[in-house]
Amino acid sequence: MANKLGAQNQRIRTEISSTSNMGRGAYDTTGVPKPPPRPKPR
Repeated sequence: MANKLGAQNQRIRTEISSTSNMGRGAYDTTGVPKPPPRPKPR
């Protein structure tokens, strides 16, 4: 069970980090007002 939970936490963290790059996602779950979307680095 511990391994399953660890994998879930890892997946959630990666999702948050990937969505926070776009300037949203992590903010949606915390209830903090969304910052202006950042321009994607190219």
